[in-house]
Amino acid sequence: MKKRIHLNKRKTIELTNKLYNYFQHKVFIPRIKHEGRQEIESLINEETMFMAKYLRNERKRWGLSIMELE
Repeated sequence: MKKRIHLNKRKTIELTNKLYNYFQHKVFIPRIKHEGRQEIESLINEETMFMAKYLRNERKRWGLSIMELE
C-alpha cells in the first residue's frame, strides 16, 4: 500500500500552475467572430449558445464540430 505524499508549498504551487495550464489548453477550432485558436471553455460556451438557439427555434440547424442536427 502506498503512503500519502504531502506537498510542500513550492510543489503545491507547481502542481496548481500545471493544472491551470492544462485547463487553459488551446484547441484549433474556429471561433464565432475570430478565426484561430480558442480555449476549450469558449468552445463549450459557443456550442451551448448554438444549442439554446436551436431549441428556441431561432436556428434551423444546430451544428456541432462533428455533426449537425436538422
